[in-house]
Amino acid sequence: MPHNSILPEAIKNKYSREITFIRSCAHSGNIKISNHCYEQMSERNIRVKDVYNSIKNGVILEVQTNERDTKILFQDCSSQPPYFFVSVAVKPSLGLCVTAYLPDTSIWRLESNTQWRRK
Repeated sequence: MPHNSILPEAIKNKYSREITFIRSCAHSGNIKISNHCYEQMSERNIRVKDVYNSIKNGVILEVQTNERDTKILFQDCSSQPPYFFVSVAVKPSLGLCVTAYLPDTSIWRLESNTQWRRK
């Protein structure tokens, strides 16, 4: 599994299959972007190629399991400081980008101009 993650080791190990699967889906073009995500990307001037690049190479910020699907949160890796986050749901045969959003500075803090962390 790629090392560009701020996940605790226990979380990385627990969700390594899901993370590897989503990155593999991005490399093979097997990521679907939801209508909601397209709307968010359009409003925020986020390009599709940057979303794919972030899933392939971006820092993994969180694994979210509080809803039906496991979601993996990736940080933009095309801009400095990173411009956006993208959340990808793990589905049986593909990854589904459910949203793309800008960091809310009341929730996230920027560290050394390259990495967002939850406060």
